[in-house]
Amino acid sequence: SQGPDLVDKPLTYYGVLASGRSFGHSLLVVLPVLTVLVVAARRRGYGEHATALAVATLSHLLGDSYRLLLAGEWQSLQFLLWPVFPPIEYPSDGIPPWIRAFESVGDPRYSIQYVLAALALGIWLYDRFGRQRAKSET
Repeated sequence: SQGPDLVDKPLTYYGVLASGRSFGHSLLVVLPVLTVLVVAARRRGYGEHATALAVATLSHLLGDSYRLLLAGEWQSLQFLLWPVFPPIEYPSDGIPPWIRAFESVGDPRYSIQYVLAALALGIWLYDRFGRQRAKSET
């Protein structure tokens, strides 16, 4: 689900993009890329994986925009249509995004995100290894 940020944040930090919400957050980029990936993955037998990637990526965009939608801040949503609309440039304090991620550890505002990440990891580990062990025991 973090694909858009993994594209935009480092490129913004290194001065390639003007905003941390532009290229990787644009529906004009994301929808065609996801369409190609889903079609190609389905042809190769990875349809479920591609669908999960598409849902995760689109949920990221929804998570970045739902508050703006509810508040009626339409101008702030223009990142969804980059490059048709220019990105909003936010002042930078020069702190790299990976440092911000490490600084968020222990911050109670992010507790639910860490719980969800641990839950997702647990489900993945069970799915990956628990089912294999159950198959080998039968």
